[in-house]
Amino acid sequence: TYQWQRCSASDCSTGTVLDLTGATAPSYTIVPADLGSYLRLKLTGHLSGYADATNYSSPTSQVGTPAFSTISAASGAQ
Repeated sequence: TYQWQRCSASDCSTGTVLDLTGATAPSYTIVPADLGSYLRLKLTGHLSGYADATNYSSPTSQVGTPAFSTISAASGAQ
């Protein structure tokens, strides 16, 4: 599954990390609340009989006034 997150710090390991409600697709459209924050994608794999596996993309650069409005999993998922 996909879950976009908003982070208050550039490395997303300190500060606040918020799951973005309804942002569960491979791409995400930036909204005004994202300005000044960093975004990352949480990827979780599910397979019956096995523990879930979770990985995170590298955070985006700090979101400023968007020159574009959509980012996708292909732009930085690891």
